Amino acid sequence: MKNPHNINGISPAKVSNFDIDAYISPLIPSPRILRRLPTCISRFLGHRNGAREGELHIVIWVWTFVGAFSGVAVVETVFINWSYFVKKGCPMIVGSYGAAAVLLYGAVDSPLAQPRNAFFGQLLSAATAVAITKLFLLNSRFDSLVWLVGALSCASASLVMTITKTVHPPAGATALLAAVDPGVRRIGWGLIPVVMVSSALMILVACIVDNFQRSYPRYWWTPGPVGKEARSKDRKDDGIDVEKGKADTKEGMEVIVGAEGIVLPEFLVLGEVEREVLMQIRCRIANFNDGEESESSSL
Repeated sequence: MKNPHNINGISPAKVSNFDIDAYISPLIPSPRILRRLPTCISRFLGHRNGAREGELHIVIWVWTFVGAFSGVAVVETVFINWSYFVKKGCPMIVGSYGAAAVLLYGAVDSPLAQPRNAFFGQLLSAATAVAITKLFLLNSRFDSLVWLVGALSCASASLVMTITKTVHPPAGATALLAAVDPGVRRIGWGLIPVVMVSSALMILVACIVDNFQRSYPRYWWTPGPVGKEARSKDRKDDGIDVEKGKADTKEGMEVIVGAEGIVLPEFLVLGEVEREVLMQIRCRIANFNDGEESESSSL
């Protein structure tokens, strides 16, 4: 008997799920465009012709220090000397970018450190927090409500980032600072260009420093298909036999894990943690096969 809560064989969770990438990813240029660029350029945009090898710990440590120092120093230098921001009374650097530096230069494999999250997470959080703070500033009792403004700003920014798939933990601190820090709160909507310039500079430094011996970004928008590939995927999804749970799989889009090895699609780039998980699965499959073979031989 079919589940009465299913709608045409589709679970309520599937019906109610909202995936923003289903609407945006088809509009994003394919990362294959990087192949057409000269190697000296494509390398610093994260593209590699061959498989990406794991990095030595000493390499990670050294470039984490160099990257964090360079990124923070560049942002501070720009805001100290750019007269537009000096006249606006903008801070030398928003405190949350210290946490952003840890992600961008120390955890380059993390989805939370990729450009989409690092830029749009900060931008959306700042805009959300400033809007909420401006509304509460209309109240004459604002000083007694600062605690509420801070909590609401941080929670709302977290919600917006989750819906838009731009989760970036330091951006939660940006939202909080926009509400509770008098210096940041004073510049109001001016926080938006501050965040845009700061994020762009941090990502630019990451593209330079993180690509000497490592690789950044792992992807610019999403590890899944974008552009033409995403549009063709959407067309195939329209023809999925939901009742039987069947769907055609485009050749070259599968991740195959077996005892003999692992096969990945060409577009898919894995981080260190993801590679480790796949290797553990492969080892378990290999051990299971070895166990079955030994049982058969004993019989």
